[in-house]
Amino acid sequence: MDVSVESLGTLKRRVSVSIPNELVDKKIDRRIKELSGSITLPGFRRGHVPVHLVKQKYLPSIRAEVAQGIIEETLPLALNNKSLLPVGTPAVEKLDMEPGQNLSYIVNFEVLPEIKIVEPSNDIKVELFKAKIKDKDIDNMILKLQEQNRTWKEVKRKAKLADKLVIDFVGSINGKPIEQAKSTNFTIELGSKQLIPGFEDALIGHAVGESFDIEVTFPKEYQAKDLAGKKAKFAIQIHEISEGILPELTDDFVKQFGIKSGKIADLRTDIENNMQRELERRLRELNHDACFTALDKINSFELPETLIDKEIEHLKHEMFHRMFGTEHNENEKIPDFPRELFEDRAKKRVRFGLLLSEYVKKHKLVAEPNQAEELMEQIATAYTNPEEFKQKCRSDKKWMAEIESLVVEKLMADKIRAVVTVKEKELSYQELMDKQVS
Repeated sequence: MDVSVESLGTLKRRVSVSIPNELVDKKIDRRIKELSGSITLPGFRRGHVPVHLVKQKYLPSIRAEVAQGIIEETLPLALNNKSLLPVGTPAVEKLDMEPGQNLSYIVNFEVLPEIKIVEPSNDIKVELFKAKIKDKDIDNMILKLQEQNRTWKEVKRKAKLADKLVIDFVGSINGKPIEQAKSTNFTIELGSKQLIPGFEDALIGHAVGESFDIEVTFPKEYQAKDLAGKKAKFAIQIHEISEGILPELTDDFVKQFGIKSGKIADLRTDIENNMQRELERRLRELNHDACFTALDKINSFELPETLIDKEIEHLKHEMFHRMFGTEHNENEKIPDFPRELFEDRAKKRVRFGLLLSEYVKKHKLVAEPNQAEELMEQIATAYTNPEEFKQKCRSDKKWMAEIESLVVEKLMADKIRAVVTVKEKELSYQELMDKQVS
C-alpha cells in the first residue's frame, strides 16, 4: 500500500492511497465464489451457479462492494501510518478501480490545529462579577408568582401595559398581504414580548372596537428570511381588554408552592434558597467565561470548518427544541434556520473546547473524586429528589463525566484568575440574571 499526503492549508489534508491490483483481484474472486455458493439463478440450484455467470451478472456491483470494503479496511491504516487524526469523517474525492490496474483513492479531511498555549499574566485585566440577594429581589420574585396566578377581569377603558387583549391583525408589506402574519381572536399580554418589537407597545392607548394601523420592522435575525429586516404595516382591531387581578398572599396561596405551613416567611426562605442557587450558578457561568475569554484573546489558532459546521447543527437542534419544546426523536425535521444566527456562537464554542482541552492537558488538571462529590451535592439541592439525582450520577458514567467536566472548568478558571489582574463589578440580582455571556 502506497500512501501520500498533501497539505491544502493549515488544517486541510488530501491523502492518496494505492492498493496493489493483485490484492484487489483476490478479494473480487473470493467474493464471486462466496456468491456462487449462496445465490440462485434460473436453471441452477442454490450453491451451484457457475462462477462465470455470477461474474457476468454481478461483477460491477461486486467491484463497488469490494472497493468500499478496501477503503474501510485500509484508510485507518494509511492515516495511522502518517500519524493523521481526521476531524470528522474523511470525504472520498476520487476512486479509480480499472481492471488490471491498482485501486487508488483520494480522501479529503481536516486535522486539529496544533495549539501551543500562551499563558495569561498579571498585565491582563479581567472583569468578574459579584452579587447579593436583597429583600427587594425576593419581593419581586413573590410578585412574579402573584402575576403568574392572576385572574382576568374585562374592562371598558384604553389598553395599558400588562393588560390582556383579544385582537385581529393582518400584516402587509408595500400593500401585499403577508400570509403567515395574520390572525383572528389572537390573545396577547402587553409587555410579554411575544410578538415582534414595537407591536405590543403600539396597542397601548387604544380601546375596544377601534380599528387602526401600526408600522413595525421585522428583526434582522427573523427566522422567515423573506421578512427579516423589512418594514411592515399591520391592520389591527381590538375585541376585548382585560386587566389582571393579583391574588392576595393568603395561606392557601402560599401552600400551592409546596410550603405546608402556609406562612409567607417560609415562602420567602424557600425562594431565597432557590435564588441563591441560581445566583451561584450564574456567577460561575459568567466568571468562568470571562477567564476563558482572557485566555482565548492571547491564543491564536485556526478552527476546523468541520467542527464549526457540526456545532452549528447542534445549535439549530437546541433552538428547535427551545422554540417548540418537542421531545427528541429520529424523524424530527429541524427548520433551515439562517446559518449566520449561529456562526459566531459556534466558533466560540469550538475555540473554547479546543483551547480548554489543550490547557487542561498541559496543566494536567483532573477532577478528584471528593471534588466531583462536593459539586454533585451542591447541584443536587436544586432537585426535588436530591438522592435520586446523586444516585443517577453515581450509576451513569455520562452524568458523572458532566460533573467532572464542571470541576475541571472551575480548576482552570481558578488557575487563570490567580495570575491575571481582577476587577470586580457588583451587579444587582436582576442585572446578573439578565447579563449575557460574551
